[in-house]
Amino acid sequence: MNGREPSTLRPLRQELDPAARQRMGAPVPAAPASRWFPPPWCLAVSLVLACLAGCKKAEQSLVLASVGQHQISMDDFRKEIERRQALRQPLPDREALLEEMIAHQALLQRARQAGLEQDPAVQREIQVLLISRLRERHLAARLAAVTVAPEEVKAAYEQDLARYTQPAQIRLALLFLKKDRLMSEAKAKELRSRMTEAREQAIAQPASGGRGPAAQGFGALAIRYSDDPASRYRGGDIGWMEPDNLKPRWPRAVLEAGAALEPGKVSDVIETEDGLYLAMKTDARPSRITPLDEVKTALHQSLLARKRRALDAGFRQEAAQQAGVRIHRDVLSSITMPAAVAAHAQGQETNPPALPAADDARDRN
Repeated sequence: MNGREPSTLRPLRQELDPAARQRMGAPVPAAPASRWFPPPWCLAVSLVLACLAGCKKAEQSLVLASVGQHQISMDDFRKEIERRQALRQPLPDREALLEEMIAHQALLQRARQAGLEQDPAVQREIQVLLISRLRERHLAARLAAVTVAPEEVKAAYEQDLARYTQPAQIRLALLFLKKDRLMSEAKAKELRSRMTEAREQAIAQPASGGRGPAAQGFGALAIRYSDDPASRYRGGDIGWMEPDNLKPRWPRAVLEAGAALEPGKVSDVIETEDGLYLAMKTDARPSRITPLDEVKTALHQSLLARKRRALDAGFRQEAAQQAGVRIHRDVLSSITMPAAVAAHAQGQETNPPALPAADDARDRN
């Protein structure tokens, strides 16, 4: 060849040569986009991660022991370790821990074989446990967050002030000489004379000692001049009572006469159908309102408990609404409850317990 390009190759060269195509005014095709290849280190990291994931999965699937058809895997073993650490339980060595897990699974399988899983009592215990866990998870924090402000305590105190008001009280001592309906007039006169004598001695020589103007009542006179076995060895003392709520054991006229006396004073001889009486007011207490400071702690606890009961009731109602409850009253009414259960239900409180009454710190003896 003489070095000249054959005419047959010139069009091909022009087709392939971008410069020639440009001189000829033909469009120059865009250069093909270069392909990107990740650097070698990326491939290495990917391979290592894939290997670690595979190793971890393989490790989790490793079986440490088999108990019947149940397998204890490496993952089970580690979860048991985490469980005990969360509960701050001591961890034995590996062999001992695995033995405990094996024993647990073996006993569980035996319990199932014995039918305990279907036992109604066991199922009830499981249900109670589930409800307890539900309350811990969804209610316990809400109950703990309940508070009672001082203003609420004060408002409840003022609203129920009558409960914290101690009514006026009196304490009486009595002498009693029994009278027989068939008793002759001479005997009756002698009985009156004897009671009059007791009155004169009580006024002239009042019993000393004790608390209040006449704390000992009639003292030793009650042994000689009273036929009442319950009070004669206590100076005739019949205890404290409210003037508006007198004790029904004694004639009302006698108690009213005693209530009208000044402390330490003795009544005239009082004659009733059953005998002769002499009354002495040994002590008296005015009406008293227990201060808020003395009851605010107990009242605060009562209001707190009431709020928590309401929150708990709302939680149960919310669960019932979510579940969808329908009660068939006609079927329910056909059930006859055992007498003992029915009586117990009737005696139960349907309302929250009453607020605690103020404790009277004064001596009632």
